[in-house]
Amino acid sequence: MNKISIPLPRKREFLPIDFRLTVWSRLKPYCNDLLGRPVDGPQALSQWLRHRAEIAWLLAGEWQCRQQKLRQWPQSDMARAEVAYLAEQILPNALRVAAQLDDKLRALSGGISPTRAPLPTFWLQHCR
Repeated sequence: MNKISIPLPRKREFLPIDFRLTVWSRLKPYCNDLLGRPVDGPQALSQWLRHRAEIAWLLAGEWQCRQQKLRQWPQSDMARAEVAYLAEQILPNALRVAAQLDDKLRALSGGISPTRAPLPTFWLQHCR
């Protein structure tokens, strides 16, 4: 019989373990930290990318969770309001910050677009 190994969830290293995304103002300081943080070497870049990914995972998880609640309880005004709040108040701010983070990464990479071209292999070696 084959054993299936289920990967453990990633441990948070940037956001507090008990962080709950209720309003944008709770996430904004972490985004501002990434925007203002100097990235002055491979280790700093690796950490910056991991922390950025952690925020992306949080947002994706929140969206999935709230959508699932809405599917389970389609008549729930609260579930509908939670999805609407995330879509109308939090995600637009997060997308604006994501574009600014893309600009920062592009500047670090000498103009390579993070969404249109692979990162230089030098960076990839240090991001694992």
